This record gives sequence, C-alpha cells and structure tokens, in this order.
Amino acid sequence: MTTQVLTGLLLVLPIAYNLFFTLLARSFDYPDIRRQPTGQVLERFTAGGSRLVLIWWGFAMSAVLLAPTVVLLSATLADADPAILALATAIGLLARPGPVLGPGPLALRRPPSGPPRR
Repeated sequence: MTTQVLTGLLLVLPIAYNLFFTLLARSFDYPDIRRQPTGQVLERFTAGGSRLVLIWWGFAMSAVLLAPTVVLLSATLADADPAILALATAIGLLARPGPVLGPGPLALRRPPSGPPRR
C-alpha cells in the first residue's frame, strides 16, 4: 500500500507542480512579473481574481506535498545505509521551503532594474 501511494505521489506531484507553474506563467507572467513595480504586480494580481489565487494555492500545495513524499520514500528504503538515508531525507526536506516561501531571498540578490541608487 505504501509503495502504491508513493508511486502515485511521485508521478502526480511533479506533473501538478509544472502544470501550475505553466498556468502561472501564462496567466500572470510568472516569474518575470517579479521584476515589475509593485503597483503593477498588485494590479495584475487583483485582475486575476479568485482563479489566480487558486492557481497560486495549487502551485504552493504541490510543492508542500513533496515533503511528506520525501519522508515516505525514506521509510520505504529500509535496506539503505542509515547515515546516507538520514542525510538524503534531511536534504529533501530542506529543499521544500524554497518554492513555498517564494523567491524573496533570490530577489534580494538580483541587481535592481532601475538606475543605481546614490
């Protein structure tokens, strides 16, 4: 039963994540819209309405659900080296907050789009 659930999650979640990303790219110009002024982003977000909010939720939840998948995968690999398994599980879980929390830290490292500040 666990193997069947894991197989389903490993097949469905990456497809769902990419589907929601594609929907965001088509309807909201994501991720390029992050370089636009805040007012313009908020206008586009408001214009997107509840459909856009649902797409964002789907995008976030498809990423969140990969965390239990990592733990489930770790549990099914009982014959693996425990140290490597613990390390791989920790790395898999630490990789999950990025898509969920958003690109905030990445945006701080980008050069500004306007003229340099003095």
